[in-house]
Amino acid sequence: MNTLNLLSSPRTPHLKRIWTDLCAEREVPQLDRWLVNRLKQDKRFGSKDRRFYADAVFSIMRRALGLDELKDYEPMIAWQKIKEWDVHSFFEAIEKLDDKASGGLSPWFDSYLNERIQASGWSDDQKEAFLSKLLTRAPLWLRLNHLDKKPRLEKLLGELNVPFESSGLAYKILAEKNFTGTPVIEDGLAEVQDYGSQLLGLSVQVKDGGTIWDACAGGGGKSLQLASLHPKAYIYASDVRAYKSTELLKRSARAKLKNVHPVLWDGSNHFDRPSKAAQGFDVILVDAPCSGSGTWRRSPDGRFKISESNLSELHNLQFSIIKKVLPHLKAGGELVYATCSWLVAENEAVVNRAAKELGLTVIEQTIKGSPDTDADTLFVARLRVQV
Repeated sequence: MNTLNLLSSPRTPHLKRIWTDLCAEREVPQLDRWLVNRLKQDKRFGSKDRRFYADAVFSIMRRALGLDELKDYEPMIAWQKIKEWDVHSFFEAIEKLDDKASGGLSPWFDSYLNERIQASGWSDDQKEAFLSKLLTRAPLWLRLNHLDKKPRLEKLLGELNVPFESSGLAYKILAEKNFTGTPVIEDGLAEVQDYGSQLLGLSVQVKDGGTIWDACAGGGGKSLQLASLHPKAYIYASDVRAYKSTELLKRSARAKLKNVHPVLWDGSNHFDRPSKAAQGFDVILVDAPCSGSGTWRRSPDGRFKISESNLSELHNLQFSIIKKVLPHLKAGGELVYATCSWLVAENEAVVNRAAKELGLTVIEQTIKGSPDTDADTLFVARLRVQV
């Protein structure tokens, strides 16, 4: 039985109003941004109030699809049913919910979960750990930019009274802390990066002087990690959103990484390779757009945005990106395909299709992060062109 205190807290009336406002949205918004804006509207809220309301709403969103009343609906329809529910009755149902065994997933997800269990060979303990983690908030992880800065980072964390556990360059933060504006970030000591994502970056290998194209770089977190891990390699990062290049340049300068080079690519078949990769890239990383199911611990709103049709669309998009970047891979080079999703349709199904239709050899494909570590769940595959 969960321990949410939704109906007997002095904050319950405000929580009900916040939930009512959320349900007034036509579609499920990006929850973290929506809550920041909503909680700013009431100047009476202190930091403890904001934390209570945010934790409560996030927890409700993680658990709601486990309600028996929603078991027959796909997630998008389930959200519409929740919006029609009387708030008090809905909170009562959430408080009574025993959802440990389901991870807050409705039976609609059963076939997808069974596919993952079979593909990864998960034991009953791994399945239980995976579902249990889905009900909790993922921890914050930092990644050290330079190994020689380890003593300084740990001294600074001590001065900030921030407990942590470390493994290599990864730091699991054991208390709630926003590092924005602190020397941890501003002095380029570390970046916020989930451990699952860090494990993905460790899967990318290149020789000194080699070239890596991070084709779907986004904000460039993995590009920065690769630049740190391979200081004598050339890291090229592209994203369809041009402003991301400006952000990446600022972050790389802050981290004192000089081997990150933003390049323009609009996702079309045309791409002008840089001169260092005139013969093709040694490694191409495709961290593809996806459902984000592996990040549902921190973004539970994503559970309500998935359907069979958009999974099919994502699968085709992911395959098309592989097909478009493949001509730019050097003979004998390696394609690394990744998603922050645990769904087979976005992962093994895409990789196996690429192997069959594009002549690629699969070297490895595996899940990183949860359930084996306290992190997001990511998928990574390494492939080569058949020679």
